[in-house]
Amino acid sequence: MDGVLLLLCHWFAVCLSAPLFSHQVTQQNSPCTTPPAQSTAAPLYALCNSIGSAGAECLRVTAFVSYFSVLLATVQKLTAALLPTAVTAFVLELTAATQALHQAGAPLFTYAACCGFSGICTMAQVRCVLPSEISLRPYLFEKLLHALLCPMLIVAFTCSYPAYVRGLACIFPFALLLLRLCQQKRKSLLRPKSRNKLPHF
Repeated sequence: MDGVLLLLCHWFAVCLSAPLFSHQVTQQNSPCTTPPAQSTAAPLYALCNSIGSAGAECLRVTAFVSYFSVLLATVQKLTAALLPTAVTAFVLELTAATQALHQAGAPLFTYAACCGFSGICTMAQVRCVLPSEISLRPYLFEKLLHALLCPMLIVAFTCSYPAYVRGLACIFPFALLLLRLCQQKRKSLLRPKSRNKLPHF
């Protein structure tokens, strides 16, 4: 049940936070490395090229996981006396952060914040796979907002917390919801209205 609640809160947080930054995402398409004539004329060549491209992307993504895992182990050794393991893992790598939270017996809203931010490793993976489609600065702001929204929604929808705590947790998501509705209303007002033309006889 906790997993379902966590998933629903993340979906709701995406609906609230992502539209605020959608206008800052570039609309450029990534350049095509394969000539379309070859892919359409030779299906076997297109299949081999697709498998090779997918394998190369998988290696690039897993290389980030390996690099940040080694970096996390190094940083934890250097900052073991200053910072808990979960804090450094929260900043750098998502999988290690969730494992550290599980070992510490952390509450559910900390998992929500961790999955909302996702770590620098995930951001670097997204930037590597979509270099022209994603602008890093608004993406970072959106992830920070997502990491703030998700634990608030978890607290708001969990009955074990006191009523006043749940009420306080609802204030910020509700304000974002109102802002989102105002944006939609403003877009609908600025949208040019189509005039009904009389048919020509």
